[in-house]
Amino acid sequence: MKRFVGFMVFVLCLCIVPVVCAQDASSSEEGESDVVVLEEVVVTASRAERKLSKVSSSISVISEEEIKDSNAKNIPDLLKNLEGIYTYDSSGVGTAGRINMRGFWGGMSTHQLILIDGIPQNKGKDKLVDWDLIPLDNVERIEVLRGPASALYGDNAMSGVINIITKRPGATPETKISGSYGSFNTQNYNVSTSGMVEKTGYYLGVSRKSTDGFRRHSDYENIHLNGKLDFLIDEAQNLKLSLNYHEKERGAHPWAIAEDLIEQDRRQAKPGSEDDKSEVKKSDSEITYHKDMGNASDIEGTFYYRYEDGESFYTATTKPTKEQLENEDTCGLLFRLNTN
Repeated sequence: MKRFVGFMVFVLCLCIVPVVCAQDASSSEEGESDVVVLEEVVVTASRAERKLSKVSSSISVISEEEIKDSNAKNIPDLLKNLEGIYTYDSSGVGTAGRINMRGFWGGMSTHQLILIDGIPQNKGKDKLVDWDLIPLDNVERIEVLRGPASALYGDNAMSGVINIITKRPGATPETKISGSYGSFNTQNYNVSTSGMVEKTGYYLGVSRKSTDGFRRHSDYENIHLNGKLDFLIDEAQNLKLSLNYHEKERGAHPWAIAEDLIEQDRRQAKPGSEDDKSEVKKSDSEITYHKDMGNASDIEGTFYYRYEDGESFYTATTKPTKEQLENEDTCGLLFRLNTN
């Protein structure tokens, strides 16, 4: 309850942020500005910006407009119709999604590298990714590279690379608030604000999803906090800071039941599952320095740190049995030099 109260206070604080609408002063003599459509640029195929027509790899780009129009609930749901990709969910309610590419499948690694803004997200133990900890409402675009990319990205990229590019601070101040309510006390709230103060751009977002579940003991709650700062040092240098926090709690998996049991009580759950539960906490932080060295080259360095702590229990017979305890710290330094 305290967590929910804190969430609502945070929402109210964001509501007081003013929304400023900027007018476009540049217009043609007829009163309308000229529109120039630029060719789409991707970064995943070569780790540098390249026009999509110049990339020889099989790559798909999902834009922010396509994400909004898709009505998808999570990233596996969004990618399920792409060629060469197969998705499934063992929970039945979209909280345990898995993505397989190019025929690769395995009980452990699915052999694709997952990046968020270029930062690796695969776990060190099983190389998997908890897709439920990547909120779709914070995604600006997704680049999907199908096929082997290990020469560029390492052994995790045998079947391909999925690069998730998140939203950045905007030049115009903007605040968005949305919410929904549905069956089984299902609630979904999202608040975000972004803008520019002198030389510093900011983006703050918070989202919360919760439900009692369509089976007993299958309650679920997911909270995500995200913050970004872009500081323009001068015309050639900038510094970026990103902080993320995720927290997920889930009861028992809803499991399937026979038709005769549905007729008796469609809400009933597997015996003994009242003690099933899982909890995951994850935090990500990164800092990036970029320097433009003229028309000839530019350099960029990123330091990142990721911490994930999880525990889960399931019912094997009549008593809860400890299934898995996880505690993983990951850090790294990425350096890039582009020369024309």
